[in-house]
Amino acid sequence: MEFDKNNASVGEIIKATIKVKDIKEFAGYQINIKYDPNVLQPVNPNTGAAYSARTPLANGELLVNSEYGATSIAVHNLSEGILNFGQVYIFMNDYRNSGKAEETGVLGVIGFKVLKNEKTTVSFKDASSMPGSISGTYLFDWYGGKKSNYKVIQPEPINANAVSDSYIKMEFDKSNASVGDIIKATVKVGNVKEFAGYQISIKYDPSVLQPINPNTGAAYSARTPLGNGELIVKDEYGSTSMASHDLSKGILNFGRTYLYMNEYRNDGKAEETGVLGVIGFKVLKSEKTSVSFYKDVASMPGNISGTYLFDWYGNKKSDYEVIQPEPINGAVLPANYIELDLDKNKATVGEIIKATVRVNNIKNLSGYQVNIVYDPNVLQPINSQTGAPYTTRSSFENRELLENSAYGPTNITAHDLTKGVLNFSKVYTYMNEYRMDGVPEESGVLGEIYFKVLKAQTAKISFKESTSMPGSISGTYLFDWYGNQISNYSIIQPDSIN
Repeated sequence: MEFDKNNASVGEIIKATIKVKDIKEFAGYQINIKYDPNVLQPVNPNTGAAYSARTPLANGELLVNSEYGATSIAVHNLSEGILNFGQVYIFMNDYRNSGKAEETGVLGVIGFKVLKNEKTTVSFKDASSMPGSISGTYLFDWYGGKKSNYKVIQPEPINANAVSDSYIKMEFDKSNASVGDIIKATVKVGNVKEFAGYQISIKYDPSVLQPINPNTGAAYSARTPLGNGELIVKDEYGSTSMASHDLSKGILNFGRTYLYMNEYRNDGKAEETGVLGVIGFKVLKSEKTSVSFYKDVASMPGNISGTYLFDWYGNKKSDYEVIQPEPINGAVLPANYIELDLDKNKATVGEIIKATVRVNNIKNLSGYQVNIVYDPNVLQPINSQTGAPYTTRSSFENRELLENSAYGPTNITAHDLTKGVLNFSKVYTYMNEYRMDGVPEESGVLGEIYFKVLKAQTAKISFKESTSMPGSISGTYLFDWYGNQISNYSIIQPDSIN
């Protein structure tokens, strides 16, 4: 899918052209496309007429020959921002017997009218109604077989540099603190038009921080509300709050709304800028950590980086920016750790990101196993020298530790590249000799991975627990030279990419 332009003002129309190239014996397709209906409206690219639930693709060049029974299907969910198109030749025998396959060209064009000036995306997207699709696409050959040997190319974002003056943000009164200190996290909104309610999800590391009442110091319970708020607190409009936290997992979820929206709206005095509330975090460990709005929460589908904001009609807003805070104790490193470090956190399509796995002060280190996850739709692990994609057995590059052949280093890898899982391990087989020599390898680089960027979108690379590694520490095992699992170390994860 490609656009005629990637930047457009409100009211302008962007033309999205769907193309295929070198699809052998091509005879049919079904595609599922996702867009944000608050930002874009699909229209006929020729007339500007708004889409209905059955509007077909326009301006197609392929699979339109009536003598082969060209048949189109369209079933859209416009309120959810989902377009689903299909086209097929019914008389495949006749088409096949002609020997003239239509393998390269335009399937059709969609017009998107810009409703709001903000960054957004349009993309092929998997759907439950299309099991086994390739990024929300089915392509069929002239025998009716589903094809798999093709690549899906997604378009770049629209209005990537658009800036909204509406925001929700979290800021700390201090970003460095000692054990026992209290950090106050203030959640604010600015210029949120006709603001009447919110729900927010916040993630923290419960082994490093403890949420507390910032006034009394009392530890949070599962229902502690957000305190010290200035907005959405007036009783005459039926101010109602909720809270549902999972403290063991480090997830806080707060909500507040005005129930009497008609009265609030009729008074005409919207509360658009101010403090939603303050959370206290008691520091349990002196190490780098983060607190952030958290999008990966199942109870908030379609959230914007872990936030819902509502206007005084009860509508969910989308025209605002989510501003995350900087890390806490960013300059502090624990004494003993394993770290996954990226050489850059911003990269364009085609660029390479280097991920280094290193350890520091791991006493008598003799072996390790690490499980690393990434998004295979966004990133591809490759060999830095050849550019070749990883196989299921590719090893770390540029290893420094556990390389001494005198101690029988043994390397094992088992990757699941389709799921975005890399699993590396290494151990000294001759531990007795290694131990007796008395020169442990305790700090240095275990290895490097190079990731090629496939899409310009946010993604994470991180250590992650695995069912194949019970009792791991965030997807890591470290072993000493007696073969015992080490537990007294910290995990340092990288920040998100893009």
